[in-house]
Amino acid sequence: METLIGFIGGVLTSWIFWKYLLFLKPKVGISPLVAKGISNDENKHDQTVYRIKVINFGNRQVINLHGRISLTKITEINGEKHRTARRIRTATISALGPRKAVDDLYGILPVWVIAFQTEEALENLINDRWKLQFTLSAQDALSGTTVVQTVIYDKHQIVNGNFRGGLSTELVRSFQEPAIEVHAEEETVDALVVSE
Repeated sequence: METLIGFIGGVLTSWIFWKYLLFLKPKVGISPLVAKGISNDENKHDQTVYRIKVINFGNRQVINLHGRISLTKITEINGEKHRTARRIRTATISALGPRKAVDDLYGILPVWVIAFQTEEALENLINDRWKLQFTLSAQDALSGTTVVQTVIYDKHQIVNGNFRGGLSTELVRSFQEPAIEVHAEEETVDALVVSE
């Protein structure tokens, strides 16, 4: 009888632990704006690049991150909706560190900025039919739980500037111009960028 109780207790605690691990999901954020700026690459210095910022807001590492940037449109054919996508770029990174590692510049940072280029200005490619779509999959390093999320960008969400460092999605247009920061529950907020 004791063996049966021990077996049932073991199965029950294993199930509870497994359910607990399923709640440990990656807490990854994607910038609500696309930064448009000049390339940092010496060979492409005068070329325009677009950037999307990914941030690990969690307390654990996030691994196996895969991002896909594409132009997507929805069409209706014979009453059925279809999606057409033109891939612009795919990118992968093995890990993002926990948010507390933001100041450890020699460690695994919790920030990933994906830069990409298009042959034509991105703003000219996006219209009422075509949208910029960024899809990200990320896996929690402890539980193995994977989360997939997608952000759709319109033309007005492409803004001149670069992302501020750290865990911010704030865009800095230039050294003394107002910065743009978008919060999930708020509209655009302007703040003065102060030189240090």
